[in-house]
Amino acid sequence: VKGISYEVRPFLAAGAEEPLTGPVGFATRVSDASDRRLFYVGLYLAPGDYHRFHSPVEWKVERRDHVAGELLSVNPVVLRRIPNVFAVNERVVLKGLWEYGFFAYVAVGATNVGNITIAFDPDVSTNRSESQLGKVRGEKYRELVELKKGDEVGAFRLGSSIVLIFEAPSDFEFTVEPGEKVRVGQEIGKRPETGSDGVVVSPSFWQRLWGKR
Repeated sequence: VKGISYEVRPFLAAGAEEPLTGPVGFATRVSDASDRRLFYVGLYLAPGDYHRFHSPVEWKVERRDHVAGELLSVNPVVLRRIPNVFAVNERVVLKGLWEYGFFAYVAVGATNVGNITIAFDPDVSTNRSESQLGKVRGEKYRELVELKKGDEVGAFRLGSSIVLIFEAPSDFEFTVEPGEKVRVGQEIGKRPETGSDGVVVSPSFWQRLWGKR
């Protein structure tokens, strides 16, 4: 992202014992199918943007991990100067499955944006003064949380960033460019044969796309 490489495992709060592929170890579970690969997209919410975030696809959430961390700025200019910001900042990681496999939805805190709420999980409590940096509070949901496209996932107290990391067929393609401003409901990616029924932007009403792969 902006020339900085991030390791998937620590960013998604996956334990060191969990493999990156195969059926064992949910947090970084990715299919070994040769016709699929991992994609990512980051959406930056400026202070003046809408601060609730929504589901861009229909998927099922299996686990939540809250990582206590720093609250460094996630402004695109700062990202180019300070390495590893996303991996050290406070964040809430939601992991589950969608129609093509693994799907992770990460709400990353930032300067003056330590308060992150999750609509379906009132137990999430971020930006606590007694929290030890890097400590992970995780929970595997007893019942899967089913989200439809457009459902509210949570909210920030002012702007920050949403990062999506997901498995999709190799022919998946993004339909927007880095730096482009996008609106809620706007399609940001699809498979060529699916027409307009692809991944849509829902994390924010008006935001800036800062990275994709």
